[in-house]
This record gives sequence, structure tokens and C-alpha cells, in this order.
Amino acid sequence: MREVGPESALGPYPVCGLPIKARGSQAHGEAKTKTADLVEVLFGFKTGRNKDTIARNRKKYEYLKHQNGFVFQEDLTDVGGIHKGIYQHPIIQRLINKMWFKNRHNEGIEYEESFNPLPVPAIALMLTIEANIDKWATGIQTDVSFYTDDYRPVYLEHITTLLAFGEHTHKHDLLGRLQCKVYNYGCLHAGAPAAALKNMSTVPISAFADAIKEYEDNSETDDEGDMMYA
Repeated sequence: MREVGPESALGPYPVCGLPIKARGSQAHGEAKTKTADLVEVLFGFKTGRNKDTIARNRKKYEYLKHQNGFVFQEDLTDVGGIHKGIYQHPIIQRLINKMWFKNRHNEGIEYEESFNPLPVPAIALMLTIEANIDKWATGIQTDVSFYTDDYRPVYLEHITTLLAFGEHTHKHDLLGRLQCKVYNYGCLHAGAPAAALKNMSTVPISAFADAIKEYEDNSETDDEGDMMYA
């Protein structure tokens, strides 16, 4: 797991390596744009102006915002419920794929040294999707004026929380596992080999010599390969 503090990198929205560090604020705006439709679909907001729809949307908004409920995999219907699957909501991976792993020529693949494992600031950037969740605060999707600097404190708080998660779960390296997992899934989405597959060991040359010896030892009784299927 990479060590990084909330204010450790350059720019208002430091993300990861040099290829995208210079466009941190732009990356945040891009993330907000790409997640707009995903928020509505994956969190189950409904368009409409009847009272029941508005009430359901407002409840959904409250559940998602309460203790950052939107980062959990399990979709609660009770604010007092126990969240499960921290940082496992599908929208996080979907947005990572859209941002950096669209294809083999996207940044996540081209600049493996910066993205593998996916840095904490990059994950935190994805969590500023709540800018789109906030559009549903009234129960009706509202085109609220948005300023990048407004969500800088939110972004930094997500970094702090991720680092705290890593510290509290360091025995099992849950943050490191999360960083590797989202990177590997991103690679698969882009059609590139995941890091785990790249690092698989090949057959050692010594095995070739062993195969020759096995053949020579068995050639008298299995000259045509018949014994292989006996």
C-alpha cells in the first residue's frame, strides 16, 4: 500500500502519477460527468414528480449520505442498519473503468507504474460521485451549480478515511487488496492482462530436460504413445 497524505500531492485534486497529476481538477469534472447516469441507475433514483417518487428519492438520498452509505455494497433501507461491503459498491469499479480503463490504450494501461496498484487519491476521486448524489437532495434531480473547489474538502476527507481504513485493517492489508483488485478488474475491462496474470511463472527450462529423461526412460514401452491412453 502506498503511503500518501491528504495534502501530499500537487494541485487541488491530486490523483496519481505524472500523466494525470497536472489535470487533477479536470479529472474531477470528468468523473462527475461520467458518473451522472450511473448514480441514477445504480443507486435506484427515479425520475418523476409524484409525491411517492419524490419521497422515495429523498429517503434514498438520506440513506446514501448517512455515514457515506454510498461506498458500501449493501443497499440499506434503514438509516440505522449495519452497512456491509465497505468500498465495494459496483459504481466505484464502473467509474474507475470509465475513467482510466476504457481500452488497452487508456491511461490505466499505458502508465502501469502510476496506476498499479490504484493509488488512494484516485479511489478518493471516484468517491466524489456524491456531487451527483447531492442533486437528488430534494427528491427531484436538480441541476445544481457546481464548483470544483466546493468538493475539495470532501475529496480530502475521503483520502483521510481511506487511510484510516488501511490503518485499522493493516493486519489483513484490506486497503492494499482493494487497490490491487480495482486495478486488476480495470485491466480486465480494458482487455489487458491483469497484474496477477502477468506475474504468473512460466514453465522452467529444467522441466524440458526432465521431459527428455522421462521420454527416454519410457520409450521402450510407450514408443507410439499408446500407454498414455491406457
